[in-house]
Amino acid sequence: MRVILNKVGKQFDQHWVIRDVNGEFAAPEAVAVLGQNGSGKSTLIKMLSGYVHPDDGTVEFIDSTKIPPDEIYLRVSMAAPWMELIEEFTLTETLKFHGSFRSWIKPFTIKQLLEISELTHASHKQIRHFSSGMKQRVKLLLAILTQSNLLLLDEPCSNLDAKAVAWYQQLLREYQGERLLFVASNHQAEEIFCCTNQIELATH
Repeated sequence: MRVILNKVGKQFDQHWVIRDVNGEFAAPEAVAVLGQNGSGKSTLIKMLSGYVHPDDGTVEFIDSTKIPPDEIYLRVSMAAPWMELIEEFTLTETLKFHGSFRSWIKPFTIKQLLEISELTHASHKQIRHFSSGMKQRVKLLLAILTQSNLLLLDEPCSNLDAKAVAWYQQLLREYQGERLLFVASNHQAEEIFCCTNQIELATH
């Protein structure tokens, strides 16, 4: 998988959130998307997912052939603070539901997924009763263990305590594989520990 950013810009109303972002990235690579609050990190992640289209420039996705932006979601897995889980589901139901329309990177059983999550004790608890840190674990588990070519993590350590941060890092070390990874962060070392390249966004 390759992603080419060519003078990418995005505006809301009359304000440019992102302007003139360039770069070419190819798997296996881990890229840090860095910037302060309001610099457009989440907006760029959404553009990389195909959920948002640029108002200026282009985002190209290439995997042997060029992939239309409207079809890239089929090859993406993502975790972000602004994403919601289905609160009425239990953790077990969440894993079964997700696995019914997306493939895991390995033929995991539900028991194995629960063990990896370290949330087995909450397997039959509704997501609505999870703490913010537990919900973030679930989002990261779903994103990292889903079969995808492009892995997008927006502020992955949000709401995680020190133990959960270590869990996130180990999960990524073990299962990142050969994918192209983008991690959006406010320069938090624990989030971008694996990144060898970066995009620095300025606040406009």
